[in-house]
Amino acid sequence: MRINTKIFDLAGGHKIVGTWRSHAPLAAVYRARLCLVRTIVKPLAYITNIYMSEKYKTYPHGTFFVTLTVVGWMDVFTRAEYCELIVENLNYCVANKGLGIYSYVLMPSHLHMVAYAEKPLNHILRDFKSFTAKCIIEAIKNNATESRKEWMLYMFQFFAKKFGDSQENHFWQNGNHAIALDGKPDWFQQKMNYIHQNPIAARMVDEAEHYPWCSAYPLNRVKLVDY
Repeated sequence: MRINTKIFDLAGGHKIVGTWRSHAPLAAVYRARLCLVRTIVKPLAYITNIYMSEKYKTYPHGTFFVTLTVVGWMDVFTRAEYCELIVENLNYCVANKGLGIYSYVLMPSHLHMVAYAEKPLNHILRDFKSFTAKCIIEAIKNNATESRKEWMLYMFQFFAKKFGDSQENHFWQNGNHAIALDGKPDWFQQKMNYIHQNPIAARMVDEAEHYPWCSAYPLNRVKLVDY
């Protein structure tokens, strides 16, 4: 197959005119795309990563709204035994790592919190995510009634390869999207309300007090800070 074409070769910086076999324009397009990635996409991604790391930075004795999300937004926390592991480890961080929790909600694929920490919050969350990831994956492996086991374990391994991890599995998404709330009482209250509205907005319950994995639940077992 022959086609007449005219294309600008970004890599070579000149026009290519003439009759080509079908694969020739594709090669030129590929070189152009490669040049675009090298000159624009990669530098832009680098700048974006710097901006995002600064935007979501935490500091000692700060109050933040944070979100921890499972890779691929997978609905892992639909079983009580996995939710209990999160509750236990939140309480451990409260008792031993200087974490203070004003409110929280554990949704099927993510965890929201308004939290305070004596040291940078991202340090506490880093350890929390690392330990809970191992605990939950182990619980999934050992759960004889887990019908989604094969799929979930495959996805954790897939994301580990995607992100180039040295570990076999990747459970939590990178980052915590920490938003500082110090000196912003309106934001603080808005985030508190937002957290308790999550299960209602998802049509899981009619009232926040009916959702067991939420600070609004009367029998909630996570140790909270008064405000």
